[in-house]
Formats: sequence, structure tokens, C-alpha cells
Amino acid sequence: ENRNVVSTIESNIITSVYPNPFSNSLNLKIESPEQTVVMVDLINILGEKVYTINMSLKKGTNDDLIELSMLPGGMYFLVISKDGVILDSHKIIKN
Repeated sequence: ENRNVVSTIESNIITSVYPNPFSNSLNLKIESPEQTVVMVDLINILGEKVYTINMSLKKGTNDDLIELSMLPGGMYFLVISKDGVILDSHKIIKN
């Protein structure tokens, strides 16, 4: 099962999202080398931001549950960024 785990050179942040596809809520797991704040955006296939949250990360493992039951089913891109630089992104499907 592909959990879309990606490591990026700029930040050494490792992220995973599951389950994918999801129904109402999405688990976001971020391994961070330092304490920092990142922005998490959900973008629909039209390129519109449909959800944004600032997430405070501690050094180490960060587990968050994002409630997305209000969104219609379809494909989205989850984008994690810091200071305007994209650190990671995932294609996700909502049932």
C-alpha cells in the first residue's frame, strides 16, 4: 500500500497522509527535525484553496487529524509549505 511518504531536501520533513482515499477525516503525520510552523492547504482540481490551517510542529513526530467531512467527494492536493516554499504535497481522494 502506497502511503505517499516523501522526504524533501529543503526541510528534511517527512510526511504521510492516510487513509487515502478517505471519507471524513484525514490523518497527517509529519516528522520534523525542528520546532517550526507550517501551512497546510487543500486545493481542489480547479486550483482553489478549500482548506487552510497553520500547524505548529514540535521536533519529532507530529500526528494530526484533519476533519474534512464538509468537502464534496473528489480529488484534492494537500500542500505543506513554510514561508511560501512548498515542502511536500500529496494527491488525495475523498470518497
